[in-house]
Amino acid sequence: MGAYDQRDPLGVAQQVCRQLTRHWARQPPTKPLILLTQGDPLSAKGISAITPLVAEHFGIPRGLIYLDEHIADYHWRDADRT
Repeated sequence: MGAYDQRDPLGVAQQVCRQLTRHWARQPPTKPLILLTQGDPLSAKGISAITPLVAEHFGIPRGLIYLDEHIADYHWRDADRT
């Protein structure tokens, strides 16, 4: 499902960044930021293409979470670890 969203990842990431910037202008983060990504394989589209762009824009690290093997056996194996 990680590549399910076929929209342009750059456009989606820019929209997410705009919304987060507006939100944080009203309510600044009080703790260090980290962007958690799910264990989907790296893809040209979808969440695995969007989250690195958002993390790079804000200069924040990414963390990885993945589903238990009995739910999605490919999550740990194929997760983007860059």
